[in-house]
Amino acid sequence: GLLARTLGVSAPSPREWALVVATGFHDPADFAWHPDTGDLWVLDRGEARPDIHDLATPGAPRDELNRIVKEGVVALTNMQVSDGGWGWFSGWGERSYPHTTATVVHGLQIAQQNDVAIVPGVLERGVEWLKRHQIEQVQKLNNALKDPRKKHWKSHADNLDALVYMVLVDAGVESD
Repeated sequence: GLLARTLGVSAPSPREWALVVATGFHDPADFAWHPDTGDLWVLDRGEARPDIHDLATPGAPRDELNRIVKEGVVALTNMQVSDGGWGWFSGWGERSYPHTTATVVHGLQIAQQNDVAIVPGVLERGVEWLKRHQIEQVQKLNNALKDPRKKHWKSHADNLDALVYMVLVDAGVESD
């Protein structure tokens, strides 16, 4: 359940905000200053969960880490857009974005390298989406060399192009 806790501190001025520290919350969701007392109220949504970094250390309970990873992979699988990519939100009218897709594909590649089960076709559809995106970006670069007034173009590759390239290289995709 949701539990609101008061810290019993007075509301600071904006200059003092950096000095306020709260500890002991498991899953803080929101906070507000009480209008009459100035106390800080924090909405804590959860029970104690181990820190993910603690779970990744040798000797840590693997079952909890495995559960978290499995839930994450299931969620990502369910959020894949019909075109093979991933967007900011899942649902009707969703469109895929190259940064989100590259980040998810990269994460799934790492999961697969660590023997995490990935639904067949999910990773492959993501890689295919990135390949199509890369082809479009190369075409825009080539258009800049021709007549940029007539077609979509861009003057140079950017950080996103580098990320997509890295993920595709990791997937074993040959570049032209």
